[in-house]
Amino acid sequence: MMLNAFKLGAKYPIFTKQIQAKKDPVTGREMIPAFATNVELIAEKAGHQRYFKDGAWHYVVDNIGTEYWDEDGTHHTINELGETLPEGALLEEPPSPELTLEERLVQAQANRASAYKAESDPLYMEWQYDQTDEAEQKWRDKVTEIKARYPLPTE
Repeated sequence: MMLNAFKLGAKYPIFTKQIQAKKDPVTGREMIPAFATNVELIAEKAGHQRYFKDGAWHYVVDNIGTEYWDEDGTHHTINELGETLPEGALLEEPPSPELTLEERLVQAQANRASAYKAESDPLYMEWQYDQTDEAEQKWRDKVTEIKARYPLPTE
């Protein structure tokens, strides 16, 4: 006799595979283990898993691995059986909102500060050490280049 095995002890004891019943060596009758049943299995259904509970097979929605975003852009991944997409869920990441003038200003200032530290500060220190016009010009040119690369927004 073929039996339908399921995952014992899980919240949703889902169907795992069909197994062959073994005979009891004493009585000769076929045995049904605790993780299986001879109740006829229901048909497969797209997007669902079949699970055994209260003597019958049922369907549970399977969205495991589905990624979605809230309207505010928060990313989520479904990782349990039975979880459904919330109302208003977006299946594609929403576009990032336009930065405000203040946010763009802060970003440009941070980019400049990082570039000054990495690129122009060493040239400034060289100029302070050498005290030559060439070293000063090299430093000033680098500062001008960084300002051009990261202009401060005006509107």
